[in-house]
Amino acid sequence: MDSSTLTPLWAFALASLTTMWAFSQRERTRVLLLVPIWLLSFLSLKTCHRLAWSGGFSSTYASLLIFYFLHSLKILLLDYQPPKSLSPVDSYKLWNNPRGLSTHTSSPTRSSAKSHLKFALKQFIKIVLLFMLDTYAIQGVISTAVFTEAKPSDFAPQYELFLFQPLSSKQLLIRAAISVSWIWTAFYLLTASHCVLSLVFVALLRWDEPEEWPSIWGHPANATSVRDFWGKVWNGITIPTFAFYAHLVLTTFGVEKQSRLGKKVVPFVIFFLSGLSHSLAGWTMGDVAPGRDMLFFMLNFLACAAETWVGKTRQWKIFKRRIPPWVLKVAGVIYLFGFFFTAVPLWMYPKVYGALGF
Repeated sequence: MDSSTLTPLWAFALASLTTMWAFSQRERTRVLLLVPIWLLSFLSLKTCHRLAWSGGFSSTYASLLIFYFLHSLKILLLDYQPPKSLSPVDSYKLWNNPRGLSTHTSSPTRSSAKSHLKFALKQFIKIVLLFMLDTYAIQGVISTAVFTEAKPSDFAPQYELFLFQPLSSKQLLIRAAISVSWIWTAFYLLTASHCVLSLVFVALLRWDEPEEWPSIWGHPANATSVRDFWGKVWNGITIPTFAFYAHLVLTTFGVEKQSRLGKKVVPFVIFFLSGLSHSLAGWTMGDVAPGRDMLFFMLNFLACAAETWVGKTRQWKIFKRRIPPWVLKVAGVIYLFGFFFTAVPLWMYPKVYGALGF
């Protein structure tokens, strides 16, 4: 194996170790250490295409690196919270906690070996099930049935925007599948990665306790609107960091958090940073049409803003009281699918079409 394929891994590992060491340094030193941390992160980002991991893991890794630029700046300077002690474990916990979860100190009341074994077994089984489901059901059956006979022309620019133009049943099926397949892909990649890392830090290194690795996802039953999908169901790994920068924007411009403008700026910045990080990650990996990532997240912001406005109207409140809750849930799921059916091809079709050489 070419040693250069390991460059993105050792570069990020060294950047992470430098970050953890920086926690115990003075502010001026932490500022200076950001330079090698970002240089190493950039080196890892620049070379992450060499990993050639299958199934989209390389792109997920690139997204992590983009996020790390903002995360490292936040935890080392802008929102610096020194570790409770100078132990490597406490520094690690501060570094590896972007969601801001409650963590144990370096000398917690240790869980029993039985609970660790049970946790490890559960995570291992989850990884195996995810792999089997993705390989044999999602890719082996569904993707094969939907995309095997797909032609490049099915992803042509004239089909990006759904204007009720005549479409064949195959084209409708492709559009429906691609509108939701990205959800499964992200769920599979992030959940599998989360399980593997939890095995390393809980079962192998014993630095964490099982309860310090809760699920990163909300309950799927809450996916009844665009706003609830992103706020209650989607993973919350990056949201606290993006929200921090959103509030920093408010403070910089003297905008009250609870004001009308403030309530619009915060979600806008979160969606903007999400779109920007995906665009940059795609550009790094040689993705086609990386600007469409930004377009997709901005469309989601507009949908959330519209839902918020409608939800405050008197007509909606009266209508909501008259409709059974289960009907609202079903209608919400249909509406959410309809939104993705319209918006996702604008995001994904140019990528597929360009990847096919058109």
